[in-house]
Amino acid sequence: LAVYYSRTGEYDKAVELCGNAVKIFQKAAYKKDPQYAVVMANMGVFLSQRGNPGDEIQATKMCESALDKMEKGTMEYVNTMNNLAVCYAKSNNMAKADVMSKAALKAGKKIYANNKYAYAVMLANYSSRLANMRANSQAAQYADEAMELFRREGHSNTLAFAKLLVNRGVIYTVQEKYDNSISLLDEALPLLQTIVGTTHPDYIRCVSELSLVYRKKGDLEKAEE
Repeated sequence: LAVYYSRTGEYDKAVELCGNAVKIFQKAAYKKDPQYAVVMANMGVFLSQRGNPGDEIQATKMCESALDKMEKGTMEYVNTMNNLAVCYAKSNNMAKADVMSKAALKAGKKIYANNKYAYAVMLANYSSRLANMRANSQAAQYADEAMELFRREGHSNTLAFAKLLVNRGVIYTVQEKYDNSISLLDEALPLLQTIVGTTHPDYIRCVSELSLVYRKKGDLEKAEE
């Protein structure tokens, strides 16, 4: 249920439910149960997604602790590596984020041979981190690969895909390919409206990026809509 709330952008509910699960494991003295590490990792993800003050520090600690408890080479281990890379990036520790991302991608390509959605999410996240580092050519390469996987595997109605569209649109804007940017942002906007609503930061960001592109094109009327 917490995962469902996370995918629909209801991060407070996801954090609350997952936090309750962590407490149950701790109270029952099940800290050696493999699922305890998975729950801890999920808690780290939900905190990172929510993004309240202090969440990122706690998210990083949760993911690091979970990684230490997991068996290497498993799907859960690779997921947590990727999530930890996201936490490092959000904390502006780009060196650690890059190392962790590359390790996760290398392991993930093999492990997710039959789960293209999960691998596409990893590619999308890595693309976003590269863009934050202004490595736009590399970011575009990974974003395009991720978009192709999302579309081919039938996951083009997800929040992860919508956010990828926005991120790729931003890269196009930086590259001054404004029509390409508008096309992707226009595709993302109704998806975000449906999934998270018009008051969510992801939706507002998409609208802002569209306005910016139109301003750069000199279409002030469109920019003000």
